[in-house]
Amino acid sequence: MTPFVTIIVYCLFTIVASLAGGWLPSLVKLNHLKRQLMMSLVSGVMLGVALLHMLPASLEHLQSASLAGGAMLGGLLVMFFLLRVFHVHSHAANDGHDCEHDHHHEPVGDDESKSDAHQFSWIGLFVGLAIHSLLDGVAISASVTAEIGHGATGAIFLGLGTFLVVFLHKPLDALAITSLMHAASWSSRMRTIINIVFSLICPLGAVLFWFGAEQFAGEQAMLVGIALALVSFCVLP
Repeated sequence: MTPFVTIIVYCLFTIVASLAGGWLPSLVKLNHLKRQLMMSLVSGVMLGVALLHMLPASLEHLQSASLAGGAMLGGLLVMFFLLRVFHVHSHAANDGHDCEHDHHHEPVGDDESKSDAHQFSWIGLFVGLAIHSLLDGVAISASVTAEIGHGATGAIFLGLGTFLVVFLHKPLDALAITSLMHAASWSSRMRTIINIVFSLICPLGAVLFWFGAEQFAGEQAMLVGIALALVSFCVLP
């Protein structure tokens, strides 16, 4: 199996994981504890892959600890900023009633505007997670490309650690979007359409990076920073 086919297989599994996560609110009710357990498990895997696999590989490739550390810090700050701006995962643990609990004392005249804001609050989350997913796809292809450059053999295992990170946390991203849509009473058909569109963004990033991989050689350290940003956002309050 060629490296490109490996990426395609990874993308197919990622699509399935994303779709499954997006459909969860329609199938089961996840309480706060279950969501936190899922996020903690995924964060642990991401932390291990970033620090024990990707960072050593970037140090070997760049042969400069300061350069690798700077790239890692850059990835961390950029991704953390994006996640904070778009409030990724901040609403995922709440149901429809939780989202409205702090509006009880607002003037009656503001009810309509706040209802509209609540109904479309998922759009900002979708935009942030779309950028996030593009970078997930980039991370998959970059990891495969980097391991090819290091002389790795056995295409089926190329970039496996990075793929597992994306595969495990992608359902949480889709779940965050469809949970907000479900709480805002969007139709099942609309939630399905958005879920399908979102599931295709990560593969798009992977394919785009693969065909322009030569321009991004040596960027694995920045991907470590991105992974650490996602971990810290999931773990820290």
